[in-house]
Amino acid sequence: MGTNEAIIEPAAMPMRATPARFDFTHPALTRPDLKFVRDDDRLPTLTFDLGGVRAAVPLRQVAANYAIPDRHPDLDLLNRIEAALRFSRAIAPGDPIPSETRDATPSWTPRPPYLCRAALKLGRALGASPFAGCDDPAEMLRDLERAVRANAAGAAPDAAAMAELTRDVARVEWLCRAVVAAQRVLGGLAKAGAERGMRSVSETTRAGAVALRAPALWASDFAMRADAQAADLRAACRAVPAFRRRLNPIVASLRAFALDIEPLVALWNAETARPDGASALGLEKIATMAIRRYGKFKSADFEWTPPAARPGHHAFDA
Repeated sequence: MGTNEAIIEPAAMPMRATPARFDFTHPALTRPDLKFVRDDDRLPTLTFDLGGVRAAVPLRQVAANYAIPDRHPDLDLLNRIEAALRFSRAIAPGDPIPSETRDATPSWTPRPPYLCRAALKLGRALGASPFAGCDDPAEMLRDLERAVRANAAGAAPDAAAMAELTRDVARVEWLCRAVVAAQRVLGGLAKAGAERGMRSVSETTRAGAVALRAPALWASDFAMRADAQAADLRAACRAVPAFRRRLNPIVASLRAFALDIEPLVALWNAETARPDGASALGLEKIATMAIRRYGKFKSADFEWTPPAARPGHHAFDA
């Protein structure tokens, strides 16, 4: 909020509609090669092609770098980038603003294999007769709906609610796997720190394991909460909206963690897939990233809270 706006009475403030997409209008922000991402230090950054390489501008410098004037509508969108990047790997012009930034409703859907397994779980919970699996979640949901209508005892949720529940169960499975991957990195760093002969590398890997321990434990706790919620699908079917209100904040929190830990897990997977095993240099690189990202871990970095409860923070005046 600009300094002049601070003294305006609330009743006189113009109502600003919440945008649905990152529809920038400033020419510098409409380039097709432009993307907002988080750098290795988790800071929001604007990247773009420059002579065959990716150039980067910190988010906080974008307005000044491109001389975007005060009260330009794009400033409001830029203020939303940092929160949106908690729930997106990258943001390009025109992308939708993640719904998690408003009300924790998931903005993403897992891949078809997760959806198909979730549909099978939901069918069993509803007492439906077994139906043939396939690779098409939409077809599987149609089969599930027919089976539920024919075989389920008592009232069953409608097709839309079953589709929502299927996506919820699939999301929980995907997130739980992401947490297991983080635990695998933690265990690997701890083991390497104890076994490596080079003292400096051992110390770094041990420090990386120490840094990763708190976020991994936090994520494990949230994963257990999500799994417990998704396990009682009969109860969920009786009150789908209430079930989703309880589950969505947990899923949003885990999604933020899963995307944040993803680069570290990718490095670990690439290093451990080497024919001769992980190298000392590779382990040190992974441990260093863990220290930089999680050495000062705060659960508030990941736990979803309603927008009104978040501390005021804006990169720009709008």
